[in-house]
Amino acid sequence: MPDQVKNYRHWRDVPKRDWRWSNFSPAEIACRGTGQLKLHPEAMDKLQALRDRLGKPLIIRSAYRAPEHNRAVGWCDSVQAYGWHRL
Repeated sequence: MPDQVKNYRHWRDVPKRDWRWSNFSPAEIACRGTGQLKLHPEAMDKLQALRDRLGKPLIIRSAYRAPEHNRAVGWCDSVQAYGWHRL
């Protein structure tokens, strides 16, 4: 059974023991406006596998944007804009 999606109020709240993706940090996956993190382990596993296969760094510009950050910047208010951006 795949790991459940976990929500954290801030990326600093993620226990170190739960972060298994050595080439990425919670800060770079979290919302840049609020610090919130919606951790999707299956997606992160795929991202780490891609990084391992390429053998060089991947730069993550945006992975999650909290709904309140979307509203603050005047972004789309539809459900499609919430959650993970397509990688």
